[in-house]
Amino acid sequence: MNKNELLEKMKERNRLSKSENQLAVDTFINIIYEALQNGEKVSLKGFGQFVTKERKSRSIRIPSSEKQVRVPAKEIPAFEPGEEFKSKVERIIE
Repeated sequence: MNKNELLEKMKERNRLSKSENQLAVDTFINIIYEALQNGEKVSLKGFGQFVTKERKSRSIRIPSSEKQVRVPAKEIPAFEPGEEFKSKVERIIE
């Protein structure tokens, strides 16, 4: 499902206009961006949490030149699903 399809489903369920739903989704996403940029995590009980994790430095090989390059460590965004979320998805998949 892409963002447009999500907005259509939201419109069907909450009877808000597509633009109102677009504003809600964009605001939600921007709040998560800002929190992660400030080193905060965003926890939604039963759903999961958005966090940053450190990706360790590593060596990679550039295929075109066969050269080894060291990639420095960096923070990356991650989503950790909550137990309720995982159990609901598992029931659907089974």
